[in-house]
Amino acid sequence: MSEVDLSRRARISDSRRSFTLFAASLVLICCFIFSSAPIPLIGVWAGEMGLTTAEVAMTVVSYFFGCIVTLVFFARLSNALGRRWVTLITIGWAAVSCWCYAVMTDTTLFYIARFTQGIACGLASSAAMSWIVDCSPKKHAWIGTALTAGGPNVGLSIGTLLSGVLTAYGLVNIDVMFMSFVVICVLLAALVWKAEETIPPGTETLVEVLIPKVALPGRLWRIFLVTGFAMLGTWGLGSFLQGFSAKLAETAFGATSTMYAAIVYMGLIVPNAAAGFLMGSLRPSRVFPIAVTCFTAAGALLFLFLETGHPSLFLTALIASGACSGSTSTLGVKFLLQDSTLRERAGVIAALYLSCYVGSGIPNFVVSRLAADVSMDAIYLGYIGWITGTWLLSLVFFFIVKKSNRPAERLRFSE
Repeated sequence: MSEVDLSRRARISDSRRSFTLFAASLVLICCFIFSSAPIPLIGVWAGEMGLTTAEVAMTVVSYFFGCIVTLVFFARLSNALGRRWVTLITIGWAAVSCWCYAVMTDTTLFYIARFTQGIACGLASSAAMSWIVDCSPKKHAWIGTALTAGGPNVGLSIGTLLSGVLTAYGLVNIDVMFMSFVVICVLLAALVWKAEETIPPGTETLVEVLIPKVALPGRLWRIFLVTGFAMLGTWGLGSFLQGFSAKLAETAFGATSTMYAAIVYMGLIVPNAAAGFLMGSLRPSRVFPIAVTCFTAAGALLFLFLETGHPSLFLTALIASGACSGSTSTLGVKFLLQDSTLRERAGVIAALYLSCYVGSGIPNFVVSRLAADVSMDAIYLGYIGWITGTWLLSLVFFFIVKKSNRPAERLRFSE
C-alpha cells in the first residue's frame, strides 16, 4: 500500500472505519439477498409462464450477462466517483430489479429483472467489495477478504431461505416481498450516505475508468490464474444450482415445493459462507490445494449421488461441496489480494469476479442451447467435466508459481 493510501486510512477513525465496513458489508449482502430470492421461485414461475429448460437457463445467463457488462465497463468506476457514490448507484439498480419482479407478468420482464440484478451485483462486486477491504481492521485484515469472498454467500443463504419459507407457507405474496426489498434499498441508501469515503473521487478520470480493460497488475497474473480457475469451478456449480435447484430437488426428493428448492440451494450456500469465514485466517499457500481438491471430489459425487435414490448421500455431498467451495474462494481471494494497493483493489477484485461471472455464464449458455437435445444426465456429466478441468488448471498454475516464484510472488510462500 502506498504512503498516500496509508495517510488517508490514518485519517479515518476506528469508529468511522467500523461503521463504513458495516454499511458496505450490508449493501454487499443485501444485493445478493435480492438476487437469490427468485431462485426458489423459478419452479413456480416456470409453471405459471410455461418456461422451458432453455428459457430457465437463459434467465441465469441474463443475470451473469449483466454482471459481465458491468465489470467490463464499470469495474473501476469507484476510482473516479468514489466508493460511496458508486455504492449508491448499486442500490438504485437493485431497487429497479426488485420492482421488476414485483410487477412481472412475462418472460421479457423476467429477463430484464435478472439483467438489472446482474448490474447491481456486478457493481457490488467492485465498489462495495473494495470499500470493505479498504475499511478492514488494521490488525485483522483477513476479515476484509473473508467478507469479500463470503459476503455474497451469506446474502444468497438468507435470500434463499427467506424466499422459500415466506412463499412455501403463504406468509407473504411474491409481489409484496419484492416491494419490501425496494423499501430496504431506500434505507440502505441512507446508511451509505453517512459512511466514510475511502478513496478521493477523481483518483482516476471518468474517461480512464470507462475504457474497458482488465486492470490487473502484471505481477499478479500468475496468482490470478491460480485463483481464477479455482473460482470458475466453484461459481460454475453455484450458478447451475441458481437455475436448477428446483429440478434437483424434484430428482432427489420427488418434491417440487419452493421450500425443497430452497433447501437444495442452501445446502450449498450456507456451508460455503460458514467455511469461508472459518478459513479466512489460514495460510492459502498451505491449505488452498487441499480445499480445491476436496471441492472437486465433493462436486463430482454430488452429481453421481443425485439419481441413486439416496437423498442423504446427495445432501452430504452437497454440503461438503459448499464447505469446500467457500474455503477455496476465501483462500483464493486472500492469496490474490495479499499485496494489493488501495488504487489497484477495485480493478483486481473486478477482474477476478469478471472471470467468475464469465465462467458461470458459459456452461449455463451451453445448457440453454443444448437443453432440447440432451438429457439432464448428460448435463450433469458436463458439469463434472467442468469442475474437474478447472481444478486441474488451478493446481497446475499453483505448483508452477510455488516452484518458480518471482519476487512479488515469494511473499505468499514465506513463513
